Amino acid sequence: MKYFFYNINIQLGHLKAANFRKKFHSFQKDYFIKRLFRNLSLNLAMQIMNIKKAFLLGGTVVLLFSCGKDKFNSVPEIKFTSISPNVISNSSFPGQIDLTFQLKDAEGDFGVGGGQDSSFVYVKNITTSQELDSFKFPVLNGISRKNLDVEVTANILRDAKPSNIPAPYTDTLYFEIYVKDNAGHKSNVEQAGPLYYIRN
Repeated sequence: MKYFFYNINIQLGHLKAANFRKKFHSFQKDYFIKRLFRNLSLNLAMQIMNIKKAFLLGGTVVLLFSCGKDKFNSVPEIKFTSISPNVISNSSFPGQIDLTFQLKDAEGDFGVGGGQDSSFVYVKNITTSQELDSFKFPVLNGISRKNLDVEVTANILRDAKPSNIPAPYTDTLYFEIYVKDNAGHKSNVEQAGPLYYIRN
């Protein structure tokens, strides 16, 4: 009886030990999983914060860059936009050829009129080494001159002369353009083109 009781106690002891080990392993497993998920959550949160910081930094750079581009100076700035039409021929010559560019200037001292205006658009056909041509700036009425930002179009029909090459031939014309304001400030020089001249 004692032996049997002893065996039962031993078996129960083994069972208790086994149950304890099972519970301990289960606890270890749960603890490990919880810790793993906690570490993953922390790492994920840190990565999200880093991504947010990166986006914030990128947005700041773009914003500063954009603000820098919108700066206006006393020296005018131009940027070539288009030539229309950009294909012409000697058999169907258009009534005008429009060269368009964007103009920015802090004071906007262009086209003031009153006989004291010295603002001009200058155009040169660099394909044929033609002499510099100039166009008086039209009078600008009804617009704010401070931080002037306008689109300017000049008819360059008289400057669209091809090279002296026998027909048939397609000439590719390029132009240099710049402006001067009423104070004598000269803008940057832009290359405009191409304009294709088909000689039949």
